[in-house]
Amino acid sequence: MSPLRKAAAGLSKKSWFPQVPVALAQALLGLLHLIPAAEQAQILHLHLLTPGSLRQDLVGVSLPGISQLAIGVFLLLISVGLWLRLQFAWLLSVLALALAVVLATLSMQSDRPIETWLLAYETLLMASLLASHRQFSGGSFQFATLAALISVFVLFDYAVFGTYYLGAQFSPKIDSLVDAVYVSVVTMTTVGFGDFTPTTTDARLFLVSLILLSITLLSTAVGATLIPAMIGKIAQITTGRRINVIRKNHYIIIGYSALANNTYIDLVGHGEQVTVILANKSDTAQFTAEEIDVVTGDGGNLDTLREAGAEQAKAILA
Repeated sequence: MSPLRKAAAGLSKKSWFPQVPVALAQALLGLLHLIPAAEQAQILHLHLLTPGSLRQDLVGVSLPGISQLAIGVFLLLISVGLWLRLQFAWLLSVLALALAVVLATLSMQSDRPIETWLLAYETLLMASLLASHRQFSGGSFQFATLAALISVFVLFDYAVFGTYYLGAQFSPKIDSLVDAVYVSVVTMTTVGFGDFTPTTTDARLFLVSLILLSITLLSTAVGATLIPAMIGKIAQITTGRRINVIRKNHYIIIGYSALANNTYIDLVGHGEQVTVILANKSDTAQFTAEEIDVVTGDGGNLDTLREAGAEQAKAILA
C-alpha cells in the first residue's frame, strides 16, 4: 500500500476520536449552563419590551446568572471548532471552562447539589481537553476570525452588564449605560484613567476578572487573526504567492497526482493543514481546491523541505 493510501486509511480510523466526544460533551455542558440561565435571559428580554428604569428591571437578574448564560452560548458555538479539531477552538474552550469553574466555585450553594455535579463535569472536561491537546492542531483562519469576534462580543456584553449592575459600588456611581460602556472599554484596554473607582470587594473582583479575561482573549484573538493575516499579506506582496504562516502539525504532499489531489481534499475536509511541494508553481492549477499552501522546489531538497516545515509536520506524503 502506498504512503498516501496508508495515511488516508489511518485518518479515517481516527477521524472521530477524541474531538467528537469532547465536542459533544462541551455542547452538552453549554446546554446545562443555558437551562438555569433561561430565566435570567427572559427577565432581560422583558426589559427590552417594557419602559421604565433599567436598574428596576434588573432587580431579578443576577450577575452570575448572566455570566452562566454567556458561557453557555459561547461553549455551544466553540464546540463546532472542537469537532473540526481546531487549535484556536481548543484554547478558547480551556479559557471558557476555567472561567466557568471559577464562577461555579464562587457561586456554589450547599442547598443546590446540582452545582457540585456541574463543577465536577467542567473540571473533568477541562482535564480531558488538556490531556488531548496534541489532537487539536488544525487551523482555520475563517473560524479563528469568527470565534475571535464572538469572544470579544460576549466579553464586551459581560463587561457592560456587570459594570452597570454593580454601578452603585463605584465612586462616583455609574448611573447610565454610556458610563458603563466607557468604564468597560477603559478596563478592557487596560488604560485605567481612574475616574471611576470600585469601592467594594465584589466590584474589585469583577474588574480583576474582566482585566484578566480581556488580556487573555484580546491577545489571543489578535495573535490568531490579525498577525497571521498581516504576515500572509506581506508574504504575498513580496513573494507573489500565498503562504501558510503556521506550518506546524501539518501534512506535506510532494508532487501532483489524482491520488494526491483526493488525499489533499480528504485531509482538509478533516480540518488538517496541508502544504504541497510542487516543482512548478503552474502545477497548482491541477488541484481542485481554490487556495493551496504551496512551496515551489524539489521535494527531495533539504532546504525545500525545511521551508515546507518538514521538521514540524505530522507526515510527508510522496
